[in-house]
Amino acid sequence: MDRRHLWRLRMLLFFPVVGALAHSSAGSAGAAPRFSSYAACGWRVQQGGLFPGYPSYLSGASADGVSDVWAVGEFAPASSHSTPVGTLVEHWNGAKWTVGPAVNQTLGETHLVGVSALSASDVWAAGYYGDPFSGPIYTLAEHFDGAKWSITPTPNPKADFETYLSGIAALSHADAWAVGEYYPASQSSAQTLAEHWNGSKWTIVRTVNVSSYQNVLAAAAGSASNDVWAVGGAEGVSNGGLAEHWDGHKWTGSSVPSPAGAVLSAVTEIAPNDIWAVGNYLSTSPPGYFTLTVHWDGNAWRAVSSPNVPHRFWNALLGVAAVSSKDVWAVGYWETAQSGGPTGPLVEHWNGKTWSIVRAHNINESAGFGAVAATPSTLFAVGGYAVSSGVNSTLVETTCS
Repeated sequence: MDRRHLWRLRMLLFFPVVGALAHSSAGSAGAAPRFSSYAACGWRVQQGGLFPGYPSYLSGASADGVSDVWAVGEFAPASSHSTPVGTLVEHWNGAKWTVGPAVNQTLGETHLVGVSALSASDVWAAGYYGDPFSGPIYTLAEHFDGAKWSITPTPNPKADFETYLSGIAALSHADAWAVGEYYPASQSSAQTLAEHWNGSKWTIVRTVNVSSYQNVLAAAAGSASNDVWAVGGAEGVSNGGLAEHWDGHKWTGSSVPSPAGAVLSAVTEIAPNDIWAVGNYLSTSPPGYFTLTVHWDGNAWRAVSSPNVPHRFWNALLGVAAVSSKDVWAVGYWETAQSGGPTGPLVEHWNGKTWSIVRAHNINESAGFGAVAATPSTLFAVGGYAVSSGVNSTLVETTCS
């Protein structure tokens, strides 16, 4: 499958991507990991795959409460182990996970990447659909009204573009943002994309691009109609991490201290002056991909040191969620070698002072997380693991309450 947009890392799970080569002292590439014993009973597998033998994985998660958690991703028929082709929606009702009846477009493949739950009757999911080999690719938004999922029309810059939505943030019934990127058919460079829901329709809103190469938005979060953040990455610039802010009138770029080749994959807002974004960056010395965490204090973004699992080529953070300013969680995965090898889930915790690695359960030495959702009592990390050669299955792990 040709997915140029994988550069943004949101769908990195089991599909490592290539970023710009860079060397930076930001983060903690050479630092020993700090391990935390946050929960006495630790992380446990809650659901190890509702489709055994079917290629599937989860890349987005959102919780309206401990008994109302949604996860979205992709699912393929058993006869096609190579490429997920349809939407996958799973719901936790406090007792069990069930597969929801999400809607698929009739053209090509349909993928859901992000989800945002406002209430039991107001949930949004975003992604894309189309032919991944010959195009075009179109934006996709689906809404759950408490009874069923339905597709809501979304605009595209042009019919012959490749256009993707990666993240979504719902603030109210009449205020939601979906972000991603688009590629002109004649170009290989990406431009940022933001679409707004006003209660009746989705419209494209102009965003900021800082690079002539790749500009992508992977996730969004907000607390008010005039306070929304979107994060991603830009290739070919000195600060690779990209952050843009919506003030109620326009999107503006904000400098993020990060190495060239860095990308931010997820963002969470605790307060207007307390925002975390996570991702990773590529280093040449030592070689490998390393975690990246940055914090907004109301005035500026600053890089905060985050640990890495030692002796691993890949350390990537793909999701972040906060319970409070002293209780923030980031998830992703590690991989032993550049071209493969054992893979494991990566969980990191911020206690108000430092980030530390928290041990998670690793299935078959092949598990990884794509997103995390937080409630005051329980965390839900979602992703996938390899059940056999070429076949991934969904994975949900949770902390004990």
